[in-house]
Amino acid sequence: MSGRFGSLYYTDCRPGQGLGGGAGFQFQAVSAGLAAEAMPLVQRTALYEPPVMWMRRRRPVADYPPSLAHTAEGGVFVTAAGRYLGQEANGTREGNQFTHAIVTRDSADYGSVRPAQLWGAPWWALAPAPDTELDELAAHPVPGPLDAETVRDRVRAAEGGTERLIALLSAIQQLTDPEHRRTVVLVSADPEEAACWIAAATLLLPQPQALHVSFKIFVADGQYGQHDIIALHPEWAGRWADTAASSGFAVFDLDRGRHTAVAPTATAGFWVPRLLAEDAYDVLDAVELAGQFARARAGSTTTPGEPTGADRLAAAVVAAGERLSTRERSAEVADWLLSAPPQALRIARDPVLTAVLQACPRAPVLRTLATAAGSRGWVGAAAQIQDELLTAEIGEVLAAADGVAALRRLTALAPLPLLERPVQEQARSRAEIETALRTARPDQVPALLTVAHRHATAPRTANFRAAAYSFAAWWVQQSDPDVAPERWPAPPEALDWVRDVLREALASPAGPQQTSAREAICARWWRPLWPAAYDPGDDLDVMVMSAAYAHLEGSRRAQLLRDVQEWCFARAADGTHPSTVAWDILFGTRTPEVAEATEFLVGLVGLVGLVGNRTFTPEVCTRLCAVLAAEPALPAQAQQAMEQLSQRGHPVPPPLAQLAQLAQLRTTRGSSGPERPEQVSQVAPRRWSLRRRSRAGSGRVSGSSGPSGSSGSSGSSGKGGE
Repeated sequence: MSGRFGSLYYTDCRPGQGLGGGAGFQFQAVSAGLAAEAMPLVQRTALYEPPVMWMRRRRPVADYPPSLAHTAEGGVFVTAAGRYLGQEANGTREGNQFTHAIVTRDSADYGSVRPAQLWGAPWWALAPAPDTELDELAAHPVPGPLDAETVRDRVRAAEGGTERLIALLSAIQQLTDPEHRRTVVLVSADPEEAACWIAAATLLLPQPQALHVSFKIFVADGQYGQHDIIALHPEWAGRWADTAASSGFAVFDLDRGRHTAVAPTATAGFWVPRLLAEDAYDVLDAVELAGQFARARAGSTTTPGEPTGADRLAAAVVAAGERLSTRERSAEVADWLLSAPPQALRIARDPVLTAVLQACPRAPVLRTLATAAGSRGWVGAAAQIQDELLTAEIGEVLAAADGVAALRRLTALAPLPLLERPVQEQARSRAEIETALRTARPDQVPALLTVAHRHATAPRTANFRAAAYSFAAWWVQQSDPDVAPERWPAPPEALDWVRDVLREALASPAGPQQTSAREAICARWWRPLWPAAYDPGDDLDVMVMSAAYAHLEGSRRAQLLRDVQEWCFARAADGTHPSTVAWDILFGTRTPEVAEATEFLVGLVGLVGLVGNRTFTPEVCTRLCAVLAAEPALPAQAQQAMEQLSQRGHPVPPPLAQLAQLAQLRTTRGSSGPERPEQVSQVAPRRWSLRRRSRAGSGRVSGSSGPSGSSGSSGSSGKGGE
């Protein structure tokens, strides 16, 4: 059945009065179409239980308290109210009672009312019906005096009420845990008091879960109790009133104000204080909403599920207007927005997101929101979230005592979703970054530029020029691998700042500044700078290419050698032969190895005819001889190169020819001795000062005494990076 409850009356009947036709205890009347399985369930779990000891003493009927019971079994929900009638209908013996039960298979028929709130409802029957057929009861039955506000007020007024309700709700929740389950025993002479506390606890459970908590007020003998919660009159309780933990029960003596110690659950600790301090109906709506969130996560609309802490908090925000007062709560709810099922987000996304943003969250929470917005397609909200995140990440960096540590944290983050943003918003973001850069310490600049990159914002050097070059001067001296250009998203112009700083240092008088710059280039900066080094007339490019050639290997080094030689012959410096310029670029700061000198010779041979048939000068020839003659045998590649020169009609310079002749003589004689002709002398190579020429796009500003804010190198040789 759905939309209505079936009704059943049970009592001692006269002949012909009940469904059985005869005399005795039986169902006296039922609603048409009632499921057959409902009758035995009512008879087994919901009938009034008169206490035997009172019947023996013939206590007045008025002394017997009414009863209320509820059970759920096999998909059938039963709630029943009973009262003692005294003598049997067919005799004088004590024990007659009347029970009115309502039955449904649809939990929605209860509406928002919990079964315990049906205590004292005006529609309960008090006597048998005139015939055997009953009308059904409409769904959403009217409760008795225990409405939500009354229940709240009574608990709030009770001494120790908060603690007691937390313990009672916790004990009820633990009923589903076999390891901690204990039957809950309420001891009170007042059945309404027992119903009130059961109502208070079950109101703080989502309705599907609350309807599966069975109870009975009163049970005549505790040892036969079948329900999760049993209420006992103090005169019947006996040993069941013992609140010690050793009793094996969770006992709540309502008349004496004491109870068994129960470990509080998170649910009880969350909802009870709110129920007693805030609008009761708002809190109960939040409880139901949290239950809906839990069921959506479990993929079920009917199965009771335990809401998470985030479910409860999000529900309190939506239904009760709760504000997020701590960062921990903001983080918890932000995580909820990231993982909540779509059904929950349709209800709660906007109010929950607003609550998080109103709490002024820090960057980690905003990053979670940005991830949620990107992954779940919140186009409208994403821009606002990222605006706030930009401000928060800038604040993080400026507050960092260690800028490099802040950089490490930022580079470890997942990228942000890319957004299409109006030009005005882009300009506002850029201005915010530039303002921060102007006041930042040098070690904070990489982290700020990383923030800019994350938010697809490109600050303009002209708007933070002094900070840019202070940073570059700091940067060139840093050996920490985490600040290497390839380890963080340094903008292209950052290398131009470095070039200007290094050029200024190289142009300074010999001293610590120049030495430090040279060491930095050779140790670290050749790698990011050499792909764009192209000018043999620029001291910085020369030093970068020289350091690169010393470090590179294999095909990359061979390519660099070809590039340098071709550049030098294509852009011959005034007064200096290209071969000499190429030698000084590649070996100006060191003596090459034999293999390097051989490669240099082979490369020059490939350039025959480029400059008046002069492949290299006598000076370069002397340098080559000084290196090659130091070995006992002339490398085969060198011999082949000189043979190629001769075959093409180009005379081999005498010193090299003599080395070749000597090598041939050694081969003929089988000699391994290092004979050398007198003409071959070892001349130590020297550092050649290249005549500096101005570079197009060098970034220098006329009249400037220091590095400018220009973007530095312009041309490109077409040479690939390392």
